[in-house]
This record gives sequence, structure tokens and C-alpha cells, in this order.
Amino acid sequence: MKKRISLLIFTMFFIFGLVGCSNSVVKDSIKQGKEALQNKDYNKALASFDIVLDKDSKNEEANTLKSIINGYLTAKEYLQQGKVEEAQNTLKGIDSKYNEYSIKDDINKLKTEIEKAKEDNKTIDEDIIKLNALYANHKYDDAKNLILELNKNQLNDKQKEEINSINNKIISEEKNLGSNKNTANSKEKNLNTTNTQVSVPKNQKKLYINKLDNIKEGLKDLEVKYSGSTSEMKQAAQEEYKRWDTSLNEIYGVLESQLSSSDMKQLKEEQRKWISYRDNKAKKDSLEFKGGTMESLTYLASSGESTKNRCYQLVEKYMK
Repeated sequence: MKKRISLLIFTMFFIFGLVGCSNSVVKDSIKQGKEALQNKDYNKALASFDIVLDKDSKNEEANTLKSIINGYLTAKEYLQQGKVEEAQNTLKGIDSKYNEYSIKDDINKLKTEIEKAKEDNKTIDEDIIKLNALYANHKYDDAKNLILELNKNQLNDKQKEEINSINNKIISEEKNLGSNKNTANSKEKNLNTTNTQVSVPKNQKKLYINKLDNIKEGLKDLEVKYSGSTSEMKQAAQEEYKRWDTSLNEIYGVLESQLSSSDMKQLKEEQRKWISYRDNKAKKDSLEFKGGTMESLTYLASSGESTKNRCYQLVEKYMK
């Protein structure tokens, strides 16, 4: 009987010891997370709060702070991608308790940047209307100058598509008007919405396959960032996506000058569906890390991979 009582007492002390140890880890991690938050080291703060939640998944403070940080980082990522509405909606969903912490300065700053981006988008859309009017009135030189100005801005997919469409219509019109070859090449280079498209020779398919292969090979310069911090990895993924997106717009522009109006109409519809597919796939892929630091990184990586595959697909399927 005495042995049973002794064993019971030992077990109770052991359990209380574990609880005490766990509480100590939670307390220390909360403290470290808040210090990292104060220093704006958000990745470190998230890591600390993850430790807390591993020990106490219902810890209200850790859950709240993690949600606030993830909301801010996601909104910032959306804005960098030109997804202004998504960025604004994400910020609106952040717990109002953010005002109690130093992150409020960054969140309020991001709100200001989003408002500015909305105004910029409004101005860009108005300029695209002007661009259509200039093209309709055959004022090609003015249209080209406006395109060059528009290309200096952060453009969303719809804006890129509209500008690229007008760009290639002007190229086609100038060819029909009998512009000499050198002048046409120069105009095509200046007009291109990605600032990389130039007049290309026959057998464009082979040329563009080589260009895509070179882009893939050139991604080696991002390997250092991919092996660095989460922030550096995100920068690398963003840059990789940008390179493939630039190439995709160039290819789309070439196809618009090659294909018949009926084929181009079909391709435009296909492209709209693909954009939806790309975004949905990226969202689905990133859900595996929902709420974690890898969520936005996975979204970018998925978008880049889909865009790369689409580049090769368009060249193989449509280019002559």
C-alpha cells in the first residue's frame, strides 16, 4: 500500500514538473516573440509564437499576434504583386489589437501605400483609356510615348494585357503602312510593354525555346538567396516569377501579331482561364502552410512555376 502511495506521489510530482517546464517555455517564448515584434523582426517573432502554440495551441496572445503578423506580411506580399484589392481586404481582416503593438506603424504605413496604389491604378486605367483613343485616331507617336510612361508603373495582369494588345496593334499598323525594317525594329523595341521584345526573324519557335532555356539557366544567380533567410527566399521567388511573367507577356505580344483575329480571340479566352488557374493553384499549394511564414513563399513559387510552364506551352502550341 505504501509503495502505491509513493508511486502516486512521484507521478504527481513528475506531471507537475512537466507542466511547470512547459509553462516556462511558453512564458520565455512569448517574451522573445514580443521582443522580436518590437524590433520588427517578424520572422523571428513568428518562430517564437509557433513554439508557444506547439506547447499551448489555445494560447490567445500567441494566436492573436501570429495572426496580426501573418496578415501584415500577406498584405505586403499582395501589394508587391500588384494585387491591391487583395492587399486591402487582408489588412481589413487584421485584429484591431495590432494598435497595441509596434507593428501598428508598419501596418498604417502599408495602408497608406495601398491607398496610393489604388490612386495610381485609377490613373493608369484612365491613361489606358487615353491610349485607346490615341490608337483609334492613328496618333501612334503619342501612343508610344504614353506606353513608355505606363511601363514605369507596377501593372496588374489586366493592364499588361490591354497595353500589350494596343502595342502590337500599332506594330501591325506600322508594318502595313510600309515602315522600313530598321525603323520598324526600333519601334517594336520601344513599344514593347516589357521593354524586352524586339523584332524577331523567322523560325521564332526555335528562337523562343532557346530564350526560355536561357532564362531557366540564368536562374542560378538566385541560388544564394534561395538558401538564405525566409525574406531572401521570398525575394528570389518574386524575382523568378517576374522573369517568367516578363517573358510570357513578350510571347503573348508576338502571338498577337502572328495569329488570325479568330485564333487570337480564342487565345485571349484561354489566357483568361489560365490566369484564374494559376492563381487558384498557387492558393491551393500555399494552403498547406496556411498561417505560416512559408505560405506567401509557396504562393510565389507556384505562380512562377505555372508561368514558366505556360511560356513553353504557348511557344510550342502557337508560335510559328
